[in-house]
Amino acid sequence: MGVSEVSIMRCVVVVFALFLLPASLPKAAPPDVVYGQVTPFADLPEGVRNPEGLAVNPVTGEVYVGTFDVRAPATLRNNQLLRYSNDGKLIAQRSFGQTPLTGVEFKDGQIYILNFGGSKLQRLCADFTSTTPIEDLLTFAALTPPAPTPRHVDNPDGSQDVITYGSKGMPGPNGMVFDKQNNLYISDSFQGAIYRVDKATSCAPCTLQTVARDSLFATSGALPFGANGLAFNADETVLYINNAGDGRVLRMPMPAGPVTLFAESVFGADGLLTHWEQLEAEC
Repeated sequence: MGVSEVSIMRCVVVVFALFLLPASLPKAAPPDVVYGQVTPFADLPEGVRNPEGLAVNPVTGEVYVGTFDVRAPATLRNNQLLRYSNDGKLIAQRSFGQTPLTGVEFKDGQIYILNFGGSKLQRLCADFTSTTPIEDLLTFAALTPPAPTPRHVDNPDGSQDVITYGSKGMPGPNGMVFDKQNNLYISDSFQGAIYRVDKATSCAPCTLQTVARDSLFATSGALPFGANGLAFNADETVLYINNAGDGRVLRMPMPAGPVTLFAESVFGADGLLTHWEQLEAEC
């Protein structure tokens, strides 16, 4: 067990402020948890609702928020990409109309958006205004087969349950994360897949590759979103994936698995972040 592995065990935090321990350890309280004061940062503009994706410009501190407005009828929807200063002042907003947004990422002066309603990966300048052009990079499509393979669950009495999934080929692009080589990894919550876009900061149009499909990326839970937030460990040898509907965080050694359970009991968790501590001694 190296330094990076120890760090991730201690410091993975899901956006909903749930602190996780590895599934193989007893479920005890996390050590050395420090709770900071929580204060309001910004209010959404009037008529805008359901903040979903969030990204930060590490240089300016500007904050970008995408919304997931899925009201019916669709004509009621008011999906926006919002841009805030580092002290919470609204600088700009760009309308996406009836199509809800999920993942939002900042990279090299651009904002990358997963347009869930349009099944697209899009990009626009980070200093956008209400009229800045939106660039389509690729379109998500049905996979073959549209649903991941069945999941087999062993029971204590020796019997086995088989969970089959009924995805009809509707893409569910949801979470994304860049690696250090500017490749972009994207989760599909409905089709149980992880995609990669090579050199995403320079491609146009871009090519989508399916790098992993696994029944653990799908869900049979009440919340119909499976694979969601993504995060790498420090040296990018492991990709962590949270499954919102199953309430689990999964672990996939790069580049192709196998996928295993890392932590559980985090139902509904959405985005995923990692925080790294510098350890003085090798463990």
